[in-house]
Amino acid sequence: MSGQAIVLLLVMLLLSLFGLCYIYSTGYIGDDYPVRENWQRQLVYMLLGLLVFRILAGWPNQNISWRFFVFSGYFLSLLGLVLVLLFGRQVGGARRWLVVGSFFLQPAEFAKVFTLLAICLVLTTDRIKSGWLQLLAAIMLLIPPVLLIKMEPSLGNAISLLPPFLALVLVKHCPVRLCLTLTMLALILFAAAVIGLFYLRSLPVQPEILR
Repeated sequence: MSGQAIVLLLVMLLLSLFGLCYIYSTGYIGDDYPVRENWQRQLVYMLLGLLVFRILAGWPNQNISWRFFVFSGYFLSLLGLVLVLLFGRQVGGARRWLVVGSFFLQPAEFAKVFTLLAICLVLTTDRIKSGWLQLLAAIMLLIPPVLLIKMEPSLGNAISLLPPFLALVLVKHCPVRLCLTLTMLALILFAAAVIGLFYLRSLPVQPEILR
């Protein structure tokens, strides 16, 4: 496995762990109540995602069939986002779901995956020699799904595309040693934040704070 692939894998795992901790924190009500099970489902989805990642990682990314798969998924997901705005079910003031029989589909999730895959193809293609042109093409791929998801409205989902996009650009255009250094710093900060969270939870509640 190349150095860039290792960095990308570390970034992906870091983002996944961050999301898992975030979901765990939202399910925590208090020490007297059990933590909601959302984080357990997210853990299962994360493991399934790693399995899919392992399968897709063996598919040559310059193969015509792979490019067809990625860009077909990208444009179909954009179509799904348009259909959501027109025919989607409104829940909580936002149209995010397409109802297909008894299934609820959220095209934004597919759009995020295929957008990042399409950006990966653009950043690694030999057909675009200039790094700046590759970056411009990647931004052009990023804008449509972000705008369509924002129109649902779902600002959080739209913004969630930005960190992995920046990570891909970082891996592509920064030296491997710099990427590894930044990744290690991020891991250290993440570990410090988790330790600090558990430390604060272990402190007794001061009576004067409750007044």
